Amino acid sequence: MGWGRGSGERAGSTAWPKWRMTFLRATFLAMQAFQAKPPPLLTEPDGVIRVLGTRVSLETVVGAFDEGATAEEIVQRYPSLDLAAVYAVIAYVLGNRPEVDAYVTARRREARALQAEVEAQLPPRGLRERLLARRAAGQ
Repeated sequence: MGWGRGSGERAGSTAWPKWRMTFLRATFLAMQAFQAKPPPLLTEPDGVIRVLGTRVSLETVVGAFDEGATAEEIVQRYPSLDLAAVYAVIAYVLGNRPEVDAYVTARRREARALQAEVEAQLPPRGLRERLLARRAAGQ
């Protein structure tokens, strides 16, 4: 019989057998059940991308993943993350690596600039000595 007309169909008939329609409908429904979802990421007004529902940034997850951490290890490091969300973020990163790398590079550049600005206003040199002196004066 195969995929052609089954027995019981008329020679000029163009209708599909009932079993084939059932198979196609089941296949279509299965495809609908597994449609891709957008990654669980949220871009905040300041431009920081975070995992939806957490304060964990995209660059934090990317950094951990690039250091060799598995999704399970990332969830252990950051308990507010959901394992499914971490897998979804990793899938997004792997599928959009150039854009993600550009974003992470820009965020790191901004962080270095902010650190330099803060250190210019409050030089870290001698900080330990100043703190120890304050502690000694307070006792």
